[in-house]
Amino acid sequence: MIKLSQARCDAAHGLRASLEREGRMLASIDHPHLARVFDLDVHDGRPFLAMEAIEGTSLTELRRQRVLNAAEIAALMTTLAGAVAAVHAAGVLHLDLKPDHVLVRPDGHLKLIDFGTAQWLHALGIDVSQGWVIGTPGYMAPEQERGETALLSERTDVYGLGGILRYLLTGETPRPDDSTAAPVAVRAPTTGKAASGRTPTNPRGEARLRRELAVSADRCLSRQPACRY
Repeated sequence: MIKLSQARCDAAHGLRASLEREGRMLASIDHPHLARVFDLDVHDGRPFLAMEAIEGTSLTELRRQRVLNAAEIAALMTTLAGAVAAVHAAGVLHLDLKPDHVLVRPDGHLKLIDFGTAQWLHALGIDVSQGWVIGTPGYMAPEQERGETALLSERTDVYGLGGILRYLLTGETPRPDDSTAAPVAVRAPTTGKAASGRTPTNPRGEARLRRELAVSADRCLSRQPACRY
């Protein structure tokens, strides 16, 4: 899969060499739940990223298809958090974590895609105002929305993880219309079965775990980075 930036850069100013270094660094990140990066270069003045093509269902579509039980959500988020931790360990921030960027293959294997694309644009001094959107409304941390690049950190991505967790629990983005909107209340399904047709084996345990996950989502979505995990 090829991801081509709408932003242009001047490779004559040493940016091509920087892109090559960034590309080698991204390609060196080997994790079973990350899409592999194969190349990062410039074509006709526009940076491009070549990465592994993944066939699967996004978390957005998965949640639209059915209500996930708490154990499923916990397992998905544990796997996703591990993948994000591997990205951070390599010195990269994702900066666009959202359900559309998490795919579940037919065999149930989760893959995080598009990691690092925002950071290398920032790092190379590319004018991101020319058609390249950094982040997605509703999943961007406040410091990211304000353009405070010096404050971006691993906790910026923790906010995105919280947004994904909130979406899996409720089917809604954390702040769909207003950045100051109150947190969405999370309740277990009131019917005896989830939309998937599965009957919870322990309804009380299901409700308790959903509440615990909601508390985790709230902490991840704290407006102050220091209050997040």
